[in-house]
Parts: sequence; structure tokens; C-alpha cells
Amino acid sequence: MQDISIHSRLDVTTVVISISDENDNSPVFNPSYYNISISEDTVVGRELLRIQAVDHDSTTNGALTHSIESGNDHSTFFLDESKGSLSGH
Repeated sequence: MQDISIHSRLDVTTVVISISDENDNSPVFNPSYYNISISEDTVVGRELLRIQAVDHDSTTNGALTHSIESGNDHSTFFLDESKGSLSGH
């Protein structure tokens, strides 16, 4: 029988894994639909409603920015992009 010597080699390294939040959750609005009536003598600049929404993503993926997409042709309304506060303008 032959004496066979097996030499093993070992190397160690450190691996750092970062897991980033993916923008995988859509905002949820409560209520999902708003319907308000506004009197013609409503004071300009008065808050008419505040949009309630949450996004369960973390970090900046969960930040909400509000905007009016259409229907505000004469800039009658102003929507605070961070608070979600709609007012007459």
C-alpha cells in the first residue's frame, strides 16, 4: 500500500450582501374614491380634502408624491404634493 498524502487548501473570505427594497407595493388609498361638493362661496385657499394613502415599501420607494393628472385646466385646484391636501386656488 502506498502512502498517499492529500493536502487540502482552505481560503476564507467575507461577503457582504445588501438587500434593497424593491418598489413592489402600490399605494393604498383610504377611501379609494373621493366625492365632495363645494359651495360657490367657499373661501379660496381653504383645504377641501386631504387624500389618505399609504405605501408599504420602505425608504424612498414608500414616499408618496401627489399630483393632479387631469381635469384642472384652469388651475382651479391646488394639490400639495407632499401632504395630499387639495384646496381651491
